[in-house]
Amino acid sequence: IVNFANKGRFNLMFVGSSRSMFSNNETGGRAKYFFDDVKCTVGVLVDRGFQKINHMLIIIDKPSDLFLCNLGKQFLLKPDSVVTIWDQQNHLQKNEFLDGLITEENKSQIKRIDANATESVSVESHELIIVSLEHWNKLKKQRADWLNYSPSILIVNK
Repeated sequence: IVNFANKGRFNLMFVGSSRSMFSNNETGGRAKYFFDDVKCTVGVLVDRGFQKINHMLIIIDKPSDLFLCNLGKQFLLKPDSVVTIWDQQNHLQKNEFLDGLITEENKSQIKRIDANATESVSVESHELIIVSLEHWNKLKKQRADWLNYSPSILIVNK
């Protein structure tokens, strides 16, 4: 798979598995292998009954996570979809990236929650969460309980 992906001219590779790809056993090493050895962007889906995407949550923790918004932008082509961007450190305020993401046609489909927001983020109201590999590793250590009841998660490494 890695050789095929690296020989092709791919921008993105999605990987899924019927077994855990993040455990310590032999299968668990596969996700790291893909992230480390494939030259294009890699997304690993943690499937929790994924069927459709109407509500997506993108978690931005660092400026390097802003590329995740490009994935969300593709889902805005579907008229009834909603993308919530949880900007945990207010990186979008300091960056023109959001201006390029929001258009007149899709502005009602994008919701931004920043670090100063008084509202809480309900992960259960989304069908898919998109998070960077770096932030995923941080979440596993700090908020493992949250991951137990989250919807499907797409972990992406650029």
